[in-house]
Amino acid sequence: MPNNPAPALILRDGDREELESWTRSTSIQSGLAMRARIILLAAEGQANSRIADRERTTPTTVWKWRGRYEADGIAGLFDESRSGRPKRIDDQKIITTTLTPPPKKYGVTHWSSRLLADHLKIGNATVARAWRKFGVQPWRAGTFKFSTDPELVAKVTDVVGLYLAPPDNAIVLCVDEKSQIQALDRTAPMLPMRTGSIERHTHDYKRHGTTTLFAALDIATGHVTGAVKPKHRHQEFLAFLRQLDRAYPEVDLHLVMDNYATHKTPAVKVWLAQHPRFHVHFTPTSGSWLNLVEVWFGIIDRQAIRRGVFTSVKDLNAKIRQFITGWNDRKHPFVWTKTPEQILAKANPKPTSETRHYRFFGAPHVAVITSDAGLGTYGAVDCGGYVATFLAAASSLGVATCAQAALALYSDGVREHLGIGEDRLIVCGIAFGYADPEHPANTFRADRADLTDVVRRHG
Repeated sequence: MPNNPAPALILRDGDREELESWTRSTSIQSGLAMRARIILLAAEGQANSRIADRERTTPTTVWKWRGRYEADGIAGLFDESRSGRPKRIDDQKIITTTLTPPPKKYGVTHWSSRLLADHLKIGNATVARAWRKFGVQPWRAGTFKFSTDPELVAKVTDVVGLYLAPPDNAIVLCVDEKSQIQALDRTAPMLPMRTGSIERHTHDYKRHGTTTLFAALDIATGHVTGAVKPKHRHQEFLAFLRQLDRAYPEVDLHLVMDNYATHKTPAVKVWLAQHPRFHVHFTPTSGSWLNLVEVWFGIIDRQAIRRGVFTSVKDLNAKIRQFITGWNDRKHPFVWTKTPEQILAKANPKPTSETRHYRFFGAPHVAVITSDAGLGTYGAVDCGGYVATFLAAASSLGVATCAQAALALYSDGVREHLGIGEDRLIVCGIAFGYADPEHPANTFRADRADLTDVVRRHG
């Protein structure tokens, strides 16, 4: 005689909606989705063996999750913490070491996960998990450039104003030159793209010379006026200005240009003074990215130059002219969207007085070591001994520390924030705090509290 099926499982209030959302979710763990389906089927009164067959599991597993739900509700469907060896090193130690330059004995500029794992005597997977958790990517490096132009705000506002609200009865032209374009010829014929195979060419090439492309982009229509020249001196630039004069007669022209010396020679200035309908707007120093013709230069480079084969400079010039002709047949306006305020918010360097410049790994405290201006060799040795003593004392109290010699790079901000006089020399800083984030001492202090008092009060 077959066994009777288990009675229907009674769901707690509100649990059905939650469990059904688990079964529809595409981001939840597959194990939790299966457990939710088991409980819902059990609530319908289906037999455990039928549920097991449907979910491709065993009746024992069905009994397990039924019992866990009956005892603890939805909370019982989550995995319990499992026993295992405790961490030999915490994430803070891994990140702290990662942010510290590797020892000179390794001869490397930055850590790899395996090198750091060998250094700390842990697994490289542990290092990788900590890096992912805190968003640390030592294998990556970027560049930055701040404009030092004293008229940065005025120039950005002027140029962007032309883009967003061009003047009536006038044309805005973005003018620049792309110099040193190489006429490169491959040493063997190019292999064309085929089904299942990309286009391929030889790695080596022959140089046949260079050319310079002068271009003026009409941002309202996308039309490009171009000229190829053998050089990019002021004589060639003047010839290009005369070409623009003929191409756009009897209309005011607003030219957006960078600060290249060719654009500012006496001969160019005299010519512009003699043609008052030409109005020049210079981009800020180190701000040529504001010139929209740079976007078009990127387009012609990707679509016609970079993968091209040119047997001579004459051939290169002909194909550049051919691209410009084709572009003007399919041209489109170039639309600027950012306001001057949005641009300046990113272009301006961040002030060094922000506390994040000298807080290390979220450390709640920083001790700044100063001395008389005339420190000398013996004074430096004394300071080094003091730092070592401090680190040892803090370690004995369970305080995590890290010396920060780079703090001196932000001396102006540190002086302003902590009220350190100009007569004192900033030697280094020590970031410190307890490993327990809930420790009462781990509250950032903006005042100049006595370090010993802070440690003893909460130690």
